[in-house]
Amino acid sequence: MENISIAVITDNTEYGRAFGLSILNIYRSFIISIFNKDEFLDRAKAKIDGNSYAAFGRQYDLILWDGKEVQDIYRGNIVFMTEKPAFAVKNFYENKYSIYKYDPAQDMVGSILEIYSVLTGSRPVNVKKDNVRLFAFCSAEGGSGCTTLAMAAGQELSRFYGKKVIYLSFENLESTGDFMECRSGVKPLGYYLYNLFRKNYGIDFFPNQGEAGQEKMQAGFLESYVIKDDFGMEAFAPTMGRNPLNDMNENETLTFFSSVIETGRYDVVIADLGSSLSTAALSCAEMSEKICFVSGRGKGMSREEQYLQYMICRFGEKITERVIKIKNMAGKGQTAYSCEKEQILGTDIYIAKHNEFVYEGNVKKILLENEFENKIRQLSDMIMEPIHKLNITLTL
Repeated sequence: MENISIAVITDNTEYGRAFGLSILNIYRSFIISIFNKDEFLDRAKAKIDGNSYAAFGRQYDLILWDGKEVQDIYRGNIVFMTEKPAFAVKNFYENKYSIYKYDPAQDMVGSILEIYSVLTGSRPVNVKKDNVRLFAFCSAEGGSGCTTLAMAAGQELSRFYGKKVIYLSFENLESTGDFMECRSGVKPLGYYLYNLFRKNYGIDFFPNQGEAGQEKMQAGFLESYVIKDDFGMEAFAPTMGRNPLNDMNENETLTFFSSVIETGRYDVVIADLGSSLSTAALSCAEMSEKICFVSGRGKGMSREEQYLQYMICRFGEKITERVIKIKNMAGKGQTAYSCEKEQILGTDIYIAKHNEFVYEGNVKKILLENEFENKIRQLSDMIMEPIHKLNITLTL
C-alpha cells in the first residue's frame, strides 16, 4: 500500500503525538513527522536559502499546520488545523483546505486521504481481497427479527472469527442508526452514492477545469462515510428518509459492491435485505454465497412459501442449496412445524424468544449471551462453512 508522508507542525507536542498515534491506528500507511514551528522553519532555512518553508515542505505529501500563522496563506499541500469546526474548509477550486483538529480520528483520516487524492491526482493503492464473502439476510415480512440476527451474526464474526465485517441495510427505512451511534460530521450513504455515480449522471463539479477537473471529486474514502459498533463491525452512516440503496439498478448495485470490495478493507459483507424485493436487493441475493431466510413467530406460512417460490422462479431451484432457514422467536421446545413436510424448505435452526437488547442512550446493544449467543454462534458456523457443491464467485 502506498505510503503518504505527513508533517505535523505544532507547538503542542503532546497533541502532536496523540494525533499521530490515533490516525496511525486507523491507517497504517502514513509516515508522520512531528515538528514544532521553530524547528520546522530552522530546518527549512538550513536546507533552502532564500525560499519559504513551503518550498522545503514539498518533500512531504501534506503539511498539517496547527496554528493561525498560515490562516491567510494556506493552500497547496499546506492544511490549516483549526480550533473551531466552523472554520473547516475544503475548497477544491483553490486547493485550500483546513480541518478541525479535534475531529474523531476516523473522520480525520477520511479528510486527509480525500485532500491527498485531490492534490496529487492519485489514490492510495488498496490490495483487493480475493475471498470476500457476501451473506444475505431476508424475510417475507417485517417484524421477524431479520435485522437483529444479521447484526448479531456480523458481531459474532467480528468478535470470534476475527473478520472485518461491513453491514449493509437494504430496508426501505433502515434501522442502522438504532444499533450504531452516528458521529457528528460523518457523511451519509446517499452522499457516497452521489459521488460514486456522478459520472453516469453527467455531473461536473469543476466545469472550468476540463477533464482533469472531473477527476478531482471522487466518491471518497470509506473512513468519511462509515460508523462502527463496539466490536469493529462497520456500516455506512444512514441517509435520512428512504434508503437510496433500494433505488439502484443492477449495474449500479454491481458498481457499489465493487467500490466496497476493492477497498481491500473487508473480509465479510452482511447484507440485510429485510423484506425488500427491489432490483438492488434481488441482485444482492443472487450474488450472495448464502441466504439466511428468517421466519418470525406467528408469521403466515403462505406468505413465506410465496416468497421462496418467487426466489426459485427468479433464480432457479439451485438457489435453495444456498438458503439457511431460521425460525426466530420460536416457542419453547419448538423444533419442528406441524406441517414441516409440506414446506419447500425445512428449518435449519430454531432461535427462542429472548431479551436481546440493552439501551445505551438512543443506541440498542444486542445481548449476545446464554442460549441466544449459542444459537448465533451455531448460525455463524453454518454461514462460514463453505459450500462445496456450488461454484459461487462474487464477480464484479
